[in-house]
Amino acid sequence: MRKGIRGATLIFFLPTAEIAEKFTQALNAENISASLTYLSGQHVYAHFEQIRERKILSKVKCPWECPYYKGKVKLEKGIFPQTDALLKRAVHIDMVPIFTEQDEKDIIDGIHKVASALI
Repeated sequence: MRKGIRGATLIFFLPTAEIAEKFTQALNAENISASLTYLSGQHVYAHFEQIRERKILSKVKCPWECPYYKGKVKLEKGIFPQTDALLKRAVHIDMVPIFTEQDEKDIIDGIHKVASALI
């Protein structure tokens, strides 16, 4: 394994949600574990039912009944259309610490192969 700074995740954006979906399927067919960020459920507000449904454990109840904000707070699917559009175009690949240089090269080669075929 190489020394140095690295991230835990590779996320990149494709021109459309449809291409991102096909790209993800093709990467998985190449044995590269990839997912669509919007559908992953990770860090996507639309999937956080406990927040959307106001199931907050805090006694303060922020942001729904927050003494620090007097406006009305609303959080529902579709409220952030630009964010949703970006997340639907985002392909997510985990880059785990146990990957070898060859693993990383295989991922890069797979991305290039799929990109050449789809874009």
